[in-house]
Amino acid sequence: MEKEKEEFTDSLYQEGKRIIECLDKEGFNYPVVLWINFPDKKEWTLLFGIPGLKIIGINDILGNIKRIIRENSITITADKISLIDSKDKFCINLKSTIKTGSGIGSLKMSPVQINGMTLPESVIYRVS
Repeated sequence: MEKEKEEFTDSLYQEGKRIIECLDKEGFNYPVVLWINFPDKKEWTLLFGIPGLKIIGINDILGNIKRIIRENSITITADKISLIDSKDKFCINLKSTIKTGSGIGSLKMSPVQINGMTLPESVIYRVS
């Protein structure tokens, strides 16, 4: 039996927000953060657009996020988190259309075309 697609819940939103708040408090203020529902996955993914990711490296950033999750008893697991460089075409297209500022918001998006790219169903915290 195939697993059904995970529904987005307030709990997912709140736990994602907690991760962002903890990262911000430690000076890791990432400009793009959103939950995204990729069509080929059955669950939501917390996506971070991170400046200089290719230079810093995924392992260092993911290590900090895992530490924050552990130290703050956040229920999101690392396998729900994806990282991309903020200079990735996806982030650039997103920033060209959506600007939320540097705070933490809640902008729900249905699938939409942005500069020829399809943005799947998403809940955006920040695009700055």
